[in-house]
Amino acid sequence: MKHWKEILIGAAILALFVVSEVRGQGVCSDHKAMTARMAMTYGEIHIITLPKSAKHYIELWASPKTGSWTLLQVDTVGQACVISSGNDAIIPYTRGYPGQIKAES
Repeated sequence: MKHWKEILIGAAILALFVVSEVRGQGVCSDHKAMTARMAMTYGEIHIITLPKSAKHYIELWASPKTGSWTLLQVDTVGQACVISSGNDAIIPYTRGYPGQIKAES
């Protein structure tokens, strides 16, 4: 459980530094299509969602196997924009099934 708290704190701090608006500089697409591609291409899974405003929220996606990660800003109509992405993320937990977190073995 200790690692899960560290992930939440880190993600919350990261969200504080996110620019207030994505000004056409990132890659934007339909949220469902974009996250399906991220899952298929990079093996990324949804890690956390953080509220940003009434119109936007932030999602962190990452791959526990490859270490790739993507930070998205999503609006209420389903448009997602990549804010940042990279490699070498350390994800100590993955989802077992909806609503359940399990430690990797």
